[in-house]
Amino acid sequence: MRRWACLLPLLAAAYRVTGKRLYLDELGAQLRHWIAANPVELGPNWACTMDVAIRSANWVAALALCAEQAGEEPWFTETLESLLLHGRFIRAHPEDGDVRGNHYLADLVGLLPVAALFSGGWVGRDWAQWATGELASEMEHQVRGDGCAHEASVPYHRLVTELFICGTQAADALDPNRFAHWYREQLDAMLGFVAGYTRPDGLAPQIGDGDDGRFLPLDDYGRRDPRDHRHLFEQAGRAYESEKSHRAFPEGGFFVLRDDDLYAVVRCGDTGRFASTASGSYPASHGTSSCCGEAGRDASTPRVGARGIASFHSVSSSNANAPPCSSDDGAGALWAGGGDSGSGSDLSHAGSSSSGAARRCICGAEGAGGAECPSLSPPPRSVS
Repeated sequence: MRRWACLLPLLAAAYRVTGKRLYLDELGAQLRHWIAANPVELGPNWACTMDVAIRSANWVAALALCAEQAGEEPWFTETLESLLLHGRFIRAHPEDGDVRGNHYLADLVGLLPVAALFSGGWVGRDWAQWATGELASEMEHQVRGDGCAHEASVPYHRLVTELFICGTQAADALDPNRFAHWYREQLDAMLGFVAGYTRPDGLAPQIGDGDDGRFLPLDDYGRRDPRDHRHLFEQAGRAYESEKSHRAFPEGGFFVLRDDDLYAVVRCGDTGRFASTASGSYPASHGTSSCCGEAGRDASTPRVGARGIASFHSVSSSNANAPPCSSDDGAGALWAGGGDSGSGSDLSHAGSSSSGAARRCICGAEGAGGAECPSLSPPPRSVS
């Protein structure tokens, strides 16, 4: 309720579709009650600027859905006054610092709809100019060259991508020529990473921290599986095309293997850019797998199926059994070789495959020791 994500826009949409007065009255009653019960800067609903920003955007979205009718309501002016105070709060209390993440980004993006609402005055224009400029800076700060958000979390990559999509659309409405070509290419790369990690069943793997946070879920909140990130393409106005081949995102440390309905993803990378753990909340190496459309399992649980075996585990660089391609920061390597009789292929770390099985690192080096294995940096190759 601190963010009011979806509820108020849902009431406004219900009024717009049905024309029933009860939905508009309930919208006004909810807004008036909340404003009276939550004076600015007092209480838990003002403790986090990100909450204030997302709440602001959802309030503006609700008003936009029924603008003509809402403008005649007695609660409309009161709501505008509160939104002005929301904007001042966001601008005065940004969650910035040397290492910034989704909170600061949400502050910027949430301020833009409020800035648009007051763009007829100097305050709104100043907010818009500042937030748009910072949004471009955050694309460089928070997104790696291969499109991975720097917080090292798949669920938070979804949130950060949604924030950039919505923020870019809002900024384009205020100043269409503000963003350079490289900025839009990076946004494309972020969507490319989403397509890259999405499983054959359309769901995303659980790698890194995640709270299913959304910014502006206007049409699918509560109905869509929170692990389905394909809504990002709808929000960006682009068609989603399922990935068919292996993908490597070396800067983010994500590597994806595919073979029809077989899928495996492993993260071998740092614990967060700028020496920060950010939202990774995981060891440097982690992965999940799925087979024949079934949901993936945690990396610590081998998966045995009719088509094959997939398992991989975190390997510390201090482990005597770690292969040479383990990086100094503790990232492990993915190995492949013969599995149990009749089970197909085995993807595993050194030291975790079936005893006696010949193993081959996915980079091509033969042997259990992996002496020739240079690194896992190149894109993974097909495993036969």
